[in-house]
Amino acid sequence: QTPAAGVAFLVHVVTVVVVGGDWMPFARLMAPVLPALAFALGAAPIPAWRGWVRRLFLAPACLLLAFTWTHNAPEGRQVSADREALARAAAPLLGRTVATIDVGWPSAARDDVTLVDLAGLTDPEIAFLPGGHTSKRVDPGMLLARDVDTLLLFSATPTRGPGGEPLAPSYTRVLDARLGDSSVIARHFEDVGYVRLGSHGGYQVLRKREPPAN
Repeated sequence: QTPAAGVAFLVHVVTVVVVGGDWMPFARLMAPVLPALAFALGAAPIPAWRGWVRRLFLAPACLLLAFTWTHNAPEGRQVSADREALARAAAPLLGRTVATIDVGWPSAARDDVTLVDLAGLTDPEIAFLPGGHTSKRVDPGMLLARDVDTLLLFSATPTRGPGGEPLAPSYTRVLDARLGDSSVIARHFEDVGYVRLGSHGGYQVLRKREPPAN
């Protein structure tokens, strides 16, 4: 418990906020500092008058931990299996150049795929664009210039009904919504399927339209 430790924790929190918040499942951007913070609060000596404050917050903290363990942990244990099922389902629908915010799993679906990272983590050109991790101002023209033939947009609800009829997507990310509502994207791409990610949404698969035959 030193001023430097408090400043370090504050800097970490501010950094996470600046990059667009902790978008990772199970708060993976904040999780690395939590054990050290818990130790500092629980093991370091504190003035006696603060003891009742710590005890006041201990019970709610334990309840929150128990809720997280029972509510989120079972789903977390299925992450790998859900990703593998997603990759298998998506493999037949993917082209050679895939654009998406989540670039981790498409390469597991096809090992010859070229990825366009719409979050900018692995793409310097997109990284310099305005916006956060899920809200980069990627112009549809950039996707056409890079010869993207597959666009993956996350939707909380299916974009295809039981009979294959199109359904309105429920985009949860700013960039996905912007591209999904773009007239340029609608003119050059078409919805060819929806692949689920576990029990919480999935990806709308848009493939580039074939040019009309002469």
